Amino acid sequence: MAVALASLALTGTACDDGSSPPAAGTPDAGATGQFYPCDVLAVLRAKCHTCHTMPPRNGAPMSLLTWAATQNLTSDSATVKVWQRAREYVSSGYMPYMGSPTGPLTATEKATLLAWLDAGAQPAAQACADDPGAPDAGASDAP
Repeated sequence: MAVALASLALTGTACDDGSSPPAAGTPDAGATGQFYPCDVLAVLRAKCHTCHTMPPRNGAPMSLLTWAATQNLTSDSATVKVWQRAREYVSSGYMPYMGSPTGPLTATEKATLLAWLDAGAQPAAQACADDPGAPDAGASDAP
């Protein structure tokens, strides 16, 4: 969803490679030790991480495995952060991309993401119970 998405002008292909999102326990923390809120992480895992993984798949422009990734600038702006663009795309229904195997966001999932995004996409202080909280060196979302 993510909350996604630097210039999400996807190549027109839906995320339909039959793969599933990373399993619970995939690190969601950036190198600074900041985490996604658990309710947000649950939506991202269910609807976004299939394509916004590391490396990104199916035309997704970036990974959203870590909270830190949402704080990066989009590729088309020197001032707009990924989470700000994600808010536009989630609120408009552009993401998840039409035809995504994860399907559209439910009303509850959309409300969860928008509440977090509207509040400035703040990090959680602690990792979720099913998340070890240690970023994998191969899953860095650093710019």
